[in-house]
Amino acid sequence: MFRETQKFRQPWLWLIIMFIALGLLWPVYSHIITGAQPGKQPMPMWVSIILIITTLGGILLMYSARMDVEIDEEGITFSFFPLVGKKKMLWSQVENVYVREYNAILEYGGWGIRYSMGKRKGRALCVSGKMGIQIIGKDEKKLLLGTQKAQEASVILSKLAKQRIVKNVAE
Repeated sequence: MFRETQKFRQPWLWLIIMFIALGLLWPVYSHIITGAQPGKQPMPMWVSIILIITTLGGILLMYSARMDVEIDEEGITFSFFPLVGKKKMLWSQVENVYVREYNAILEYGGWGIRYSMGKRKGRALCVSGKMGIQIIGKDEKKLLLGTQKAQEASVILSKLAKQRIVKNVAE
């Protein structure tokens, strides 16, 4: 019915990541390639290796990260690879679900796997943008799944509500 995959591909984000990576790896380059020894105490080789591995590992993690969301007659399935495995919320566990506008920075402190302060907003999985699928569970836990297909998600949720598969779809 509804399927969406989002990845971190924003140019501004990758510009920041590359700037940080260059800042971290420049001393390693200076030390290993040119043989320069900045400062009185040069960096040990093992520190250089750890710095290279963690920097490249972080870049690989960001590049491979993706959020998948599916909505069907049974519920909402979501994952945030490689950190959050596939999870499914059945409609019987959902009190309310709707598409809404949100501010990732003000409400959740940014994008990614986020938790709001206190229980007020709950948890969020978001990659970019300002629209999300707000889910309120019968246990009163809240989850926001960011979406770039807000209109399509809203249409699917309305159809499921008309079929009485979803009980409460706020508009």
